[in-house]
Amino acid sequence: MHNSFSLGRIKNIEIKIHFSWFLILFLIVWSLADFYFPTNYPGWTQFAYWLSGGIAAFLLFVSVLLHELSHSLIGKRKNIIVKSITLFVFGGVAEMVSEPKKPADEFDMAIAGPVASVILAGIFWGIGIFEIGVAGAAIVNYLFLINVILAVFNLVPAFPLDGGRIFRSALWAKYKDIERATRRAVGVSRFIAFLFTLWGIKMLLENNFLSGAWIILISWFLLQAAGSSLKQQRMEEVLSHFSIAQIMEKDFKNVSPETLLRDLAKDFLEYKQGGFPVEENDHLVGIVTIEDLRRVPRTKWSKIKVSEIMTSAEKLLTLRSADTAYDAFLKMANNEFGRLPVVENNKVVGLVTRNSIILLLAVKCDKCI
Repeated sequence: MHNSFSLGRIKNIEIKIHFSWFLILFLIVWSLADFYFPTNYPGWTQFAYWLSGGIAAFLLFVSVLLHELSHSLIGKRKNIIVKSITLFVFGGVAEMVSEPKKPADEFDMAIAGPVASVILAGIFWGIGIFEIGVAGAAIVNYLFLINVILAVFNLVPAFPLDGGRIFRSALWAKYKDIERATRRAVGVSRFIAFLFTLWGIKMLLENNFLSGAWIILISWFLLQAAGSSLKQQRMEEVLSHFSIAQIMEKDFKNVSPETLLRDLAKDFLEYKQGGFPVEENDHLVGIVTIEDLRRVPRTKWSKIKVSEIMTSAEKLLTLRSADTAYDAFLKMANNEFGRLPVVENNKVVGLVTRNSIILLLAVKCDKCI
């Protein structure tokens, strides 16, 4: 997701924060400090209200992260590629490069989030039993309530919320067809988004502007997310039916690791390739791209060899002729590669580029691009 920055990785899953999160963080702290805590716990100092609001908002952030992380960890156990988790204005979203392979996997991954929220609600309720002071009790009571709300809201059968994915898993098990199940689930999600929009408009007409705008934004998010999920499912359906041998470029230029960068630059102009396999004695030793070349000052091109700037074969992801176009899509998307060599017996027999995938989708899938 664009406009976000990374906090690091947990179990090789990148944790990101979208800049919109800071807006909601401020609104949460402000609403807790100026409204929720003063209304329910009068008599505190202003500093105490804002401090409690900040602590509660931070723990809410942790709760949302654990909710999303539970999905991702179950997904990884089911061999579903989860690239990142992004926390943003509506809560959080896990970026999955691949989808579940069977209904049971979909159900297990989807239910993990609400279960995590219920467990967190139970933990905060249990902490509240002990003598932790008025401010401590106020914070854990709020976190108990918000985690219950988070669990219940995510069980709404609107795809791709958890409830929508649970609903799709049931349809998938019934129809034995994930594309049909996805279409039905997205249709229900659009209807629920329409109801949310009407609800939001009603609130606006009743002069409840903040809540009304919030509900309308949620409905817009549901529409966008449902459409994206349907598009990804269609992409997988199309790409899975084509082998790498059918889409790879067989007429390509390779270069030697001893090639000077000034000569490499001429090859880029002549052959119009964005990258070249680097081979020595008919064996793949790496790949060099136009991005690699651009990192080196032009004044040094006459002295530096390809071997000094290439990505070595040990660090490369490769494809086989029998792999599918969807395998290539997953590897490119999960590792941000623009091209992958197709290797048989340690010899490059073809290249698959991002443009190859885009062209295939443009021709075979009307609503994928």
